[in-house]
Amino acid sequence: MSKYTLKTLKEISLDSINRVYMSESGIMAIDFDKFKEDYAKENKLNQEFIKSVDAIKNLEKKDKIVFIEFKNKTTSERETDKIRLKYISSLLLYSDNENKNINDIKSKAEFVLVYDEGQNKGKCEKEFGMNHTKEENQTNESCSRNEIAKILSTKANESFVFFGFNKAKGYLYKNVYTFTKEEFDKYAEKELK
Repeated sequence: MSKYTLKTLKEISLDSINRVYMSESGIMAIDFDKFKEDYAKENKLNQEFIKSVDAIKNLEKKDKIVFIEFKNKTTSERETDKIRLKYISSLLLYSDNENKNINDIKSKAEFVLVYDEGQNKGKCEKEFGMNHTKEENQTNESCSRNEIAKILSTKANESFVFFGFNKAKGYLYKNVYTFTKEEFDKYAEKELK
């Protein structure tokens, strides 16, 4: 069983290339990227093959385990595929290290994607705004529906899940959330203490 390294969510959220923090939270969590590296070394596995989310917060008193991925870039289809691989692989790694049945983990697991709204805002208009093919118009309409759905969800005190990650809810994770940096810090203060 590999040991976990704890850091603040702020430290874990650092985009070292752009020197930007995706969270200001001082709440401690497992640096799951560090764990993945240690796990790979310990088991003589190729680190490039194993993927992981950035952080995990185990809240035993609340009976939940929160898997967190910070993404400070445009969330393209290629990026969402990479994130899916991370949230699947992370469940396997965590359940193996905890020596628990994956179904026991899944019943408590929540996935949170924290994204930079500035990187993704207007994505649809940038990519599809002036194009008029049928396919491009359908994508633009889909983006508009997402924005409307987010507004309606907020009014109903519910969380709208972007980028298609809602498909993991009930299958791999008990709950799935997508938050901007600001939304995440509010969520962390309320749910991760």
